[in-house]
Amino acid sequence: ALIVLNLDEAQKFMIKGGSSLEDNPANFFENESFKNFLRSEINKSLKSRNNSRREERVFGIAFVEKFTIDNGLLTQTLKQRRDKIRERDRAIISSIFHT
Repeated sequence: ALIVLNLDEAQKFMIKGGSSLEDNPANFFENESFKNFLRSEINKSLKSRNNSRREERVFGIAFVEKFTIDNGLLTQTLKQRRDKIRERDRAIISSIFHT
């Protein structure tokens, strides 16, 4: 999963999980327990959907910069330009599958 992190919401999310991190944003990006907690919560949400399929699970997480029209990652109708996202985040996507 490629995740655009909102730091305020991330702190609330960590508190919900019984932890907290210092205000340093780098702590969220590097903290494995935060990534594991986030992955677990995403998978719980996916599993609880109607007609959920077993293969629809998140196994890796990477944090990326926002997708915007200005950086070319969203169309004018706010659809993701997957080809451009894949191009920009190729190394990050690769790291998810090789860790």
